[in-house]
Amino acid sequence: MKKNIRQTPDCLQTVIDLYNSKEISPAQKLVIDCYLDMNPQNAAIFSTSRNKNTNTGFPSHLRDYVSSRYSIPWKAAIPGISLHEIAVDKPANAFVKIVKAEKGVKLPEHDHDDLELSLVLDGAFYDKSGRYEKGDIAIAPKNTRHRPRACKENGCICLIVSEQPIRLTGIMGALTGLIQRLKS
Repeated sequence: MKKNIRQTPDCLQTVIDLYNSKEISPAQKLVIDCYLDMNPQNAAIFSTSRNKNTNTGFPSHLRDYVSSRYSIPWKAAIPGISLHEIAVDKPANAFVKIVKAEKGVKLPEHDHDDLELSLVLDGAFYDKSGRYEKGDIAIAPKNTRHRPRACKENGCICLIVSEQPIRLTGIMGALTGLIQRLKS
């Protein structure tokens, strides 16, 4: 089940342990650093200090990759969903992207072979495990199947990191599998 770092102490401990571990990847560290930029009151828990987030639209650590939400060169993925890949040191198949979902749009159902960290940069999304708003980190453990949906009020922009590629399930997974079989 997904956890919201601002709502559950055990989730916060999971992130603290990851942040302090030798196994943390640069992409995972980026998500946590951005979370701390957006929530400086929690920096003491991580034994670090942060400047307050300014109103440029994104956390300071993310500004090394994009200057603001208005300057992102989005690539359309499917109707209502756009992506921007973050060029951070990562495993070859890792998913490190800023994802923008328009108002009320459902992302394809999927699961993954590794922990997925989703930091809400703007707006909100929800799925079967709860609602996640600006500044929240949703943590989906390995093998979590879910279908997030952007809020109907203003959509959602998230920084999403998974060290392994996602696997589309449901109808999108079936169609993707069929297309791959037809190509071979």
